[in-house]
Amino acid sequence: MLVKIQNAAQSWVAKFVAGVIIVVLVLFGFGAFNLFAINEPIVASVNGFDITERQLTSEIDRAKRQFRETYPTQYSDEQIDGWINEEFALARLIDATLFIQATEDLRLTISDKQFGQLLQTDPQFQLDGEFDESTFRETLERSGLSVQRLRGLQTESNVRAQLLSVIEDTEFSTEADARSRAKFEKQTRDISVLRFAQLDFVDTEAISDEDVATHYELNSDQYMSEGTFDFDYVEIKREMFVEPSELTDEEVRALYESEIEARDSSAQRRGRHILVNVDDDRTDEEAVERLAEIQERLDSGEDFAEVAKEMSDDRGSKEDGGDLGFATRETFVPSFADMLWTLEVNEVSKPVRSQFGYHIIELLEIEEVEHPTFEDRREGLIEESQLESASVILNDTTTEVDKLAFEQADSLQPIADTYDVEVQSMTDVNSESFDGLFLHPQVRSAFMSADVVDNGFNSRVVNVNDDFIVVGRLIDRTAPTLKSLDEVKDSIKTQLVEEHAEQSRDAKLASVLDKLRDDRDYDAAEAQVESRWTVYENQTRTDSSVDPAILLAAFSEQLPDDDERVITEATSEFLPVKFIVVVSRQQLADFVLLGSNEQEEIVTNTLEDAKAKSLASFVAGLRLDASIDTDRVAFTVE
Repeated sequence: MLVKIQNAAQSWVAKFVAGVIIVVLVLFGFGAFNLFAINEPIVASVNGFDITERQLTSEIDRAKRQFRETYPTQYSDEQIDGWINEEFALARLIDATLFIQATEDLRLTISDKQFGQLLQTDPQFQLDGEFDESTFRETLERSGLSVQRLRGLQTESNVRAQLLSVIEDTEFSTEADARSRAKFEKQTRDISVLRFAQLDFVDTEAISDEDVATHYELNSDQYMSEGTFDFDYVEIKREMFVEPSELTDEEVRALYESEIEARDSSAQRRGRHILVNVDDDRTDEEAVERLAEIQERLDSGEDFAEVAKEMSDDRGSKEDGGDLGFATRETFVPSFADMLWTLEVNEVSKPVRSQFGYHIIELLEIEEVEHPTFEDRREGLIEESQLESASVILNDTTTEVDKLAFEQADSLQPIADTYDVEVQSMTDVNSESFDGLFLHPQVRSAFMSADVVDNGFNSRVVNVNDDFIVVGRLIDRTAPTLKSLDEVKDSIKTQLVEEHAEQSRDAKLASVLDKLRDDRDYDAAEAQVESRWTVYENQTRTDSSVDPAILLAAFSEQLPDDDERVITEATSEFLPVKFIVVVSRQQLADFVLLGSNEQEEIVTNTLEDAKAKSLASFVAGLRLDASIDTDRVAFTVE
């Protein structure tokens, strides 16, 4: 699965699916585990702690929702369903359970003093920058929390963060680590590619009507209509829980000022800098001497840009006079960003130390941010506050509705009566319907699940974008029927033509590849395909303009010592295309020659990878010592 994800979206998607997501669980938890433990199938037991079927189903939905929120348009429902499946969700639940149990075994907690400090410094409990007890009480009342429950939530979150911090803070990366990573991660290779497109092998005359009829007879089960389904459902909307605002003018003003501060802090800044490296070739003392020379020239009135062109060690910006362009705060390492965000326009900083050396920074511009007036935003802020409170109640309601749907699985009426809503109906729908409630893939998936359409149970509760929750049940269904040959013959012929083209393409590629490996005659290979080699010189492994399958194949191969060309093949994940890939040269990267942004990226990624490996190793150790009873997921401890 991870190889497919890497091909589809490079490492950032893989990290999401492969393990970074556990940090969310560590910090925020994943619900009340034993809520439905009575008379419900158990899918796993972790040191005697049971994980139920319904918890697993909810976790799959939760993970998919998080993925869609992170990547709202990049991937289809089919891709997400393939990546975030039962095995993935259960492994995630087991690992999170082990992590929480570890905090209990270590007796991690927070003291009364720490809890008090958390309350004192929480902005939502403050008025004019100071803790206000009446604001604190009103906020708890709107959220439906007691002080004891808040203390419990704060403790859970804090101790998980404590343990995570202890694990991660033991990790560090050295300059040697960064140099080694850069050498291979930023390397370039010369790549030549011969393309085999399935479309070039299409022959519609190769498939006869007799072939179509024979396929239909042998595979008639594939051409059954799905039938249609009628559902009843109950829908509980967030707006049901919106209450008149009890916010004072001071509280609304505080929300407005927080919003303005957030807008200003997120405004991009344009700065320039002069970098003095500290590395194997220059000590701190030598860097300070060079800084003094630079500072003297700036103080005497020399132009910052001209000094940067001559003296800066940042090869990526020195030719532009050290200009880094407009960027957000997150673009820079913390020490650099902290200084840039304290400067006034045209102000030059004192030297700032980072992992790259010393920087002298000048702020050139601040992005202009237009602010609405308080009166223009007043009603909007009140409405948003009301909706936020209603969302909290809706999320709490989700748990109770799920419980009702499970405990009385043969009726929606208890839910309708409890929340004073009507049972509604939708008719003649199936998994290919995309209107009404079925516009939402998570609703379609829940209603069309086997428990609902085959076993007659209520669906699981589905929370749609925090706007509403819905539960459905099957009322009636129309049986599938066999489609006639006339209905499906065109689609069958298209399928058979594509299969024939795919087989012809693969046979041609195998023939050309075998001959090329035998005689190394690249011109003859080109002639056989009636195509031309595409050459990528000095190709990096992260170029989005090149099919990821080509890059994966080219950079997975180890080049021989005698500089002999490596010949391999690749299959596109996006198009019906295969490639012969030839790698002819490798150039390892030099960390020192990279631009400052690339260097920062390498250093950051090296440290983050070390932290991720440390966390994964810790959880793997917990698995080794744990009693885990499940047949649905297998762990490999490295």
